[in-house]
Amino acid sequence: MSTTLFVRLPHRPHDQPQPWRFGAMPFALVRDAVAAQGRRERAPAAGHLLREGQAPIAELPAADRLVLIVAAADVLVTTAAVPPLAPNRLKLALPNLVEDSLAADAQACHIAVGPEAPQAAADASSAAAAARGPRRRLLMVTERAWLRAVLDAFAEHRHRRRHLLAAQFCLPLLPAADQ
Repeated sequence: MSTTLFVRLPHRPHDQPQPWRFGAMPFALVRDAVAAQGRRERAPAAGHLLREGQAPIAELPAADRLVLIVAAADVLVTTAAVPPLAPNRLKLALPNLVEDSLAADAQACHIAVGPEAPQAAADASSAAAAARGPRRRLLMVTERAWLRAVLDAFAEHRHRRRHLLAAQFCLPLLPAADQ
């Protein structure tokens, strides 16, 4: 069984100069549930909470996977028409796609490409045309210096994989009867 450690990061302090200091942070250590093998209908498997609380980074429990939940105030979620480019060229083009949505310089930001925007999937007239042209995608933008400070702070933590997740995407699941 694998484990996942979810850590909710504090918002970036605007009045504190670099280097930023991190105190105790809320966390949850979850044992990942294994989905039933061989079934056509797979219900989403719920994890089992092993431990939760607040702790400084050095005292956080080890896990196979680390998920850092970035405060919603520190992440801009926007959409843009993303052209089908090779990863290296896309990385160079991303600042141009979001510069109109930002008050700061796009070059000082980390920009992550998310899934296709929900409206874009419904508006696509033909799958073949959508595959050739730009697609409306979710883009997540955060300050690169803050992100680097967070990743450096967790560099010594014991985990195999590390993921970042914007708090905007951490909505509770509704029970099946309420959906």
